[in-house]
Amino acid sequence: MAAACHLSSLAGFGFIGPIVIYLTQRERSGFVARHALQALFLQLLAGVVTAILVVISLSVIAASVGAAVVIRHSSSDLAMVPFLLWILFLGSLSLPGLLFFVAMVFGIIECLQGREANLPIVGNLARSVHPGG
Repeated sequence: MAAACHLSSLAGFGFIGPIVIYLTQRERSGFVARHALQALFLQLLAGVVTAILVVISLSVIAASVGAAVVIRHSSSDLAMVPFLLWILFLGSLSLPGLLFFVAMVFGIIECLQGREANLPIVGNLARSVHPGG
């Protein structure tokens, strides 16, 4: 069940899988409960980081498109700026996504080996919410 918490996030269930597993297993197994909380907190953190990156990236892109429109007639080289910023935007979303993916796979591997995973940032938070058992 502990591995299923992380696996459900990878399978596209987001935070719903870890919440359901936590609510149904929290009294039975502290090990499963802590892994469910780690998977849940990791999904929430990923959502917050992604939202921040989207807002920042879209703001920069909008500003560059506005600037390119204003100076379009003076220099055609600047017309590539919005395109390059879109590439940076996609890259800025893929790096945190890759890090969250690696953390979830690490959680799955640790669960399958029967070890308590302590994922960065969310591991100590999960342990403070559900310390025993």
